[in-house]
This record gives sequence, C-alpha cells and structure tokens, in this order.
Amino acid sequence: MPIDFDAVRAAYSDRPLSSPPDHLPATEEVLAEHGRVRLQCRLDLDLDPAADGVGEYGSLVGGAKSP
Repeated sequence: MPIDFDAVRAAYSDRPLSSPPDHLPATEEVLAEHGRVRLQCRLDLDLDPAADGVGEYGSLVGGAKSP
C-alpha cells in the first residue's frame, strides 16, 4: 500500500503518539512520530535540522504536496 504523504504531514502536525499508543498506529502516524523523534534528537544535540533535512525541513514532512 502506498504512503499517503498528506496523512504523514497531518499526523506530524497533530499530537505525538501516546506511550503506549491508545490504538494501532497507521504507517503514516509511525512515520510522523519518527520525524518528530529525529527532529528532537537533532535539537538536543544542537544540530541544525534544516541542514540535515529533518522534520518540516525534510522531504517526508516538508516536501511538495501530493497532486
């Protein structure tokens, strides 16, 4: 099944997944959560997320909208 990139972007903008999740997360929710974690790790290490293409600066979350 193809990834719905608009759903990934919507999930990224939504609240983070609870721990443990209150439902079985969709692939798009897992990808969004992974993007949040990668962004936070870069910020914690004082790295530039834009230079690393992470979070809203990356192609998965910040890329072009689907047609």
